[in-house]
Amino acid sequence: MAYEPNPFDEEAVNPFASSEAGARAHARYAGGSFFNPHAGSLSQAKQDATVDIPLGNDKDFTKKEQELDVREAELKRREQELKRREEAASRAGISIEKRNWPPFFPLIHHDIAREIPAHVQRTQYFAFCSWLGIVACLIWNIVAVTTNWVEVKHNGVKIWLLAVIYALTGIPGSYVLWYKPLYQAMRNESVVKFGWFFLFYLFHLLFTIFAAIAPPVVFKGDSLAGILPAVDLFSKSTIVGIFYIVGFGCFCLEALISLWVLQQVYMYFRGSGKAAEMKRQTVN
Repeated sequence: MAYEPNPFDEEAVNPFASSEAGARAHARYAGGSFFNPHAGSLSQAKQDATVDIPLGNDKDFTKKEQELDVREAELKRREQELKRREEAASRAGISIEKRNWPPFFPLIHHDIAREIPAHVQRTQYFAFCSWLGIVACLIWNIVAVTTNWVEVKHNGVKIWLLAVIYALTGIPGSYVLWYKPLYQAMRNESVVKFGWFFLFYLFHLLFTIFAAIAPPVVFKGDSLAGILPAVDLFSKSTIVGIFYIVGFGCFCLEALISLWVLQQVYMYFRGSGKAAEMKRQTVN
């Protein structure tokens, strides 16, 4: 009886055929074509399909890389230029001061422990307290005059504006005119800075004494929280009188500290020989 192939098979498989033909049949069976005639075509379609992933143009990549190289070179150039300027300033004796005080909002450069010689640090600290003292006095003076304006309501706007002017000019002015020159004089032993300090610190001392008394020169002295307006204001408002008495005490304390600082700086100035050097420079 002759062998008849199965009409439902895609291709007749002869178990006695060669090994190569059997391998092909086994591959079709493993791919699923024996049970599903469409599986082979689907798997072939999946294999033939290509995934198009945009990797970008090589020219764009090269261009971006060149831009990064240019930026890096520019940053290195600026860093070298800054370093060169700092070295040049250091060789010329110019110190670049970085603002470090107050720590929460740096406004000035201040480092007594590192920049001021140890034997004059105590005097410098008291001078710094003197500067902080005049700052506190002028701020409290605004508070006292504002209280006078609210309670007594006599020349309120005028005396308040004067108190604000005292603060706006006195706080930065005291730092620039006498505290910073003293700081630089102690650090660099500069005779000129010492002379600058003595000149303006005397004006500072006279102002604190004047403010503590507050004579009736401008608007009966109410623009300064001194003893004379305090006595006069006690009869009008006890609260205002107390605020002015506190201001009087602040100005008195500031005057005493300033007098002590002036004495200490002058003693150091004479003992270090700077006074004689100043005389020689004045004669020449």
